[in-house]
Amino acid sequence: MSEPGTHETRDIPARVPVFVIAFTAVFVPLGALAMWLLMETVWRAAPEPPPVFPEAPPSASAAPPLQASPSADMAAFAGEQDQRLNSIGWVDREAGVVHISIEHAMDLTVERGLPGPASGPPPPPARAPERPQGPSP
Repeated sequence: MSEPGTHETRDIPARVPVFVIAFTAVFVPLGALAMWLLMETVWRAAPEPPPVFPEAPPSASAAPPLQASPSADMAAFAGEQDQRLNSIGWVDREAGVVHISIEHAMDLTVERGLPGPASGPPPPPARAPERPQGPSP
């Protein structure tokens, strides 16, 4: 501890913080000015690159087509789907694939039954691993 009336000799001298403040006050604005001048020369020297996607004037066909009557269109679509679900027709004539009505498909299912397993009896159910007998820790 120091004696009363004397100052600490272990402190930094007062000129050090004053020097740091003065250095900052002078060189930070000079550095900012130097960067601004450098960027001004770079920005002026670099030409503007051509646009990657040149803008084309929008055409009338670019807009999506709007429905004049959505409810009528939906009713027509539902009618087409209903007609297909309740009729018989070819899906692929060469492959011999047809579509049949839902009522006819249900009648055939009742008549023939559901398809069985692909081959042989089903595999036995998996057994759980046996636990060792004895006292638990």
